[in-house]
Amino acid sequence: MQSLTKRLSHILLLCGVSTSYIVAQPKSTTALHGVEFAYPPGIINEFSKANGQDGWAREPILRRMPDGTLLCLHMTGGPWEPNNANYTAVSRSTDNGASWSSPELLLKHPNQAVYSSELFISGAQVYNCLISFYTDSWYSQAKSFTSASQNAGKTWTEPMSLPGSLSNFMLKRGFVLSNGDWFFPVACQEKADGFTEVFNRTTFTQGKHWPFCVSGLICKPGWKEAQLFGYHKRADLGMLWEPNAIEVSPGHLVMLMRASGTSVLYRTESRDYGRTWTEVGPSDIPNGNSKIMMLKIGKQVILVGNQCKDRSEVALWVSDDGCKTWKKKIRLAKIMDMATMSKIEHNAPMICYPDGFADDQQKLLYLALEDGIRHYLLKIPYADFL
Repeated sequence: MQSLTKRLSHILLLCGVSTSYIVAQPKSTTALHGVEFAYPPGIINEFSKANGQDGWAREPILRRMPDGTLLCLHMTGGPWEPNNANYTAVSRSTDNGASWSSPELLLKHPNQAVYSSELFISGAQVYNCLISFYTDSWYSQAKSFTSASQNAGKTWTEPMSLPGSLSNFMLKRGFVLSNGDWFFPVACQEKADGFTEVFNRTTFTQGKHWPFCVSGLICKPGWKEAQLFGYHKRADLGMLWEPNAIEVSPGHLVMLMRASGTSVLYRTESRDYGRTWTEVGPSDIPNGNSKIMMLKIGKQVILVGNQCKDRSEVALWVSDDGCKTWKKKIRLAKIMDMATMSKIEHNAPMICYPDGFADDQQKLLYLALEDGIRHYLLKIPYADFL
């Protein structure tokens, strides 16, 4: 255990970037499964084969349900992802994350991969936003669906495609705009060439043949009048994907996204509620080729992700000026030894893919992280970063 002062500001070299970190609470760190956490971690579920699971799980999505329980979705199944045997599993906690149910099958297709990319809550209605796809095509033939629950995720409707022709994309974290519209960043994959080719992890790693592009979906509540706005694509056909957006002030949106092979996040902005956007381009925010999470808590924007050169550290950054600057940067988790950390096939050791929600009543940020085998839960007091 490493002792920390209650308020300690120090300068350290984070993944090659000189960054000022302010660590507020707790006064000690916790080591678990080769990762040092700044807050005591809980384990949502472990997907090791020794635990009777498939040996891996990715991309937890964590939300509080309308009945107060916690629900976490997991991508697992088959030997790895993408694979046609991939499916969505679900875990539930009735005691604020102190204990969790064993993962249960939520959605599986007999012939295609299923991947849940968002849990969106509107009043008592919960929407599981998902795609199904044949993995030989990677995501280029993905079809998007929503499945709804009116009883806090206990039962779900049959997945349905969105009305109209909008369907070939992944819906990411959505939110309600100040004008009442729903907004979702979306990513889709195009084919620039290789029409008859089959997905190969090595050939298509950087998406040069099948590039990923980003847009925004805007609709009225209940998925009515859904339209896509903006079309963000790299000139070099590199990947732009896993976008995240926030409304920093009425009508002013900032969207950040993963840009594989660049070591930074890309950025675009809108000042008309997401209808038109600035030209997308590199930001000055480092990124280890990984997903991020953005939330607005009061007037502050928080960014959680791998703000470093790889997926070895997760940090929480705070901005109070619309994502122009970041006044606090707190390291939440760090792999202690990359050489000895357990890993899954195809990936270097990692701690990554944050997802969660802000609980204004408890004044806590609930955050799920994953190392490819285990999905963790951290609870971070507002007082430590706001």
